[in-house]
Amino acid sequence: VDTIDLTFTCIFTVEIALKLLAFGPVGCFQSKWNIFDFTLVALAWVEVGLQTQDVGSGVNLTVLRTFRLFRLVKLLHSFPGLQRVIQMITLSLNQIVYLVAVLVLIMVVAALLGREIFYRRFAPTDGTQFNFDSFPWAFITIFVILSGENWNEIMYSGAGSLPPENQWQVVLYFIVVFVVGTFFVLNLFIAVLLGNIDKVKDANALKARKQKAAEQQRKKASQGGGPGGAGRGDSPS
Repeated sequence: VDTIDLTFTCIFTVEIALKLLAFGPVGCFQSKWNIFDFTLVALAWVEVGLQTQDVGSGVNLTVLRTFRLFRLVKLLHSFPGLQRVIQMITLSLNQIVYLVAVLVLIMVVAALLGREIFYRRFAPTDGTQFNFDSFPWAFITIFVILSGENWNEIMYSGAGSLPPENQWQVVLYFIVVFVVGTFFVLNLFIAVLLGNIDKVKDANALKARKQKAAEQQRKKASQGGGPGGAGRGDSPS
């Protein structure tokens, strides 16, 4: 593994050296991707130097290798579809923040409501600690419900601790929280993503039309300039 790692480090070093020779230091480092590659190569040689001098004894220097995974970011230039996904996620971040705030608000309201209804009454019979006796545990219980991880087992177990005539309260409460928190909020997330997909497609289509129009204008200008120049040159004296 170390031999392969050193081999690729040398290959990337040669790549950086060729770029420096071709474009010069100033021209090479005008590109952010070249700065990115140079930084990764420098970190790789720092790791090699520390391992050679045994400076990193007792320290896991291989953690520096994880930075090289960022080279995968360069795949964005090779896959337009991946670029659109990243653009969609970037556009969705602002709206998703508000959706997360709405989700947290729903969880807080559900936790307070559950504590009001099931305080000292909800005691699962399967040995789990999920309850509504305190706000932290009520919030954790709501989080587990929304995650969908065995929420129905918690519901059945908690309902078993109540009298038969009150067990419907647990079932109704759990179903309402699960439906509202999971399907409603999840659909909002999906709606935001789908809406931003359309925005990205429209932006890319507009950019493509502008590029095509600019290319057509350049062709017309080059075609119109040639014959006009020749005609002026061949005019009789």
